[in-house]
Amino acid sequence: FWATWCTPCVAEMKSLQMAAELLQPDGIEVLLISVDHGGVDKALMVLQSNGVTAPRFGFDPKAELFRQMEVEGLPTSFLLSADHRQCLVYYGPREWHEDSIQTGMRNFLKNH
Repeated sequence: FWATWCTPCVAEMKSLQMAAELLQPDGIEVLLISVDHGGVDKALMVLQSNGVTAPRFGFDPKAELFRQMEVEGLPTSFLLSADHRQCLVYYGPREWHEDSIQTGMRNFLKNH
């Protein structure tokens, strides 16, 4: 979950782009969900200006999913198992493309 006005969210965009490219061959998808009230156009402008193309995009302008998933701040990331029964939650920005994070995500997904 991210927003255009969230500086840490925008700062991690390039890393999310790289992570999505690294994970895609293994069938692991990255989904960025914008909670901007300005809607799709505002979010797409920021994504495009930061060269973000590989992740899938979602838009939650009324923050309905944000509330349902009990997100407390931005950025917040969820790593879901294939069956959606197991989940890790990450609060705050990360360097998603780094080897240690990639290894941790792959190990979680392999074991769940």
